[in-house]
Amino acid sequence: MVASQSSKKGQVQMMETIMVLVVFIIILIVGMVFFWGVVMKDIGASAKELEEEKYYVLTSILPTLPELLYSEATNEEEYIDTSKILAFQKTIADQTSHYSQLFGQTRISIEQTYPKPATIKECTLREFTNTDYPDNCNSWILYNKLTTRITRKITMPVSLYFPSSNQWRIGRLIVEYA
Repeated sequence: MVASQSSKKGQVQMMETIMVLVVFIIILIVGMVFFWGVVMKDIGASAKELEEEKYYVLTSILPTLPELLYSEATNEEEYIDTSKILAFQKTIADQTSHYSQLFGQTRISIEQTYPKPATIKECTLREFTNTDYPDNCNSWILYNKLTTRITRKITMPVSLYFPSSNQWRIGRLIVEYA
């Protein structure tokens, strides 16, 4: 009888130990799932922040690209040379893969904001060769690979130089992204 009672007592202690281990493992799994969820949420927020930062950097780099920057006798100035914009559009069309990697899925444009031209339309080669240029148009689309309608927009003021009339005007660089 003593051996039987001792055996039952051992089985109860063994069951208690197993139950404690099961509860501990459940608590550990719940804690890991909660921690994993918090970490993934934080990583998602960091990725979104990093993506947005990429477009701010792109906005600040664009006016300094040699393809757009006004230069005279190897002196580079902080103006966008409007006569280079049409050539830059052609370069982008010719080297799509390079600029797709650089700009991604964005829409990059420049608008003249001051003084407002009488005609609000996109500047093309036809407007550029017209006698009333730069007063006959006010915007340029540099790059457009935006595939969605839901966009965010970053704008930055820029100085525009029109070498054909030796005029400086104020514009804004617009980078739209999804």
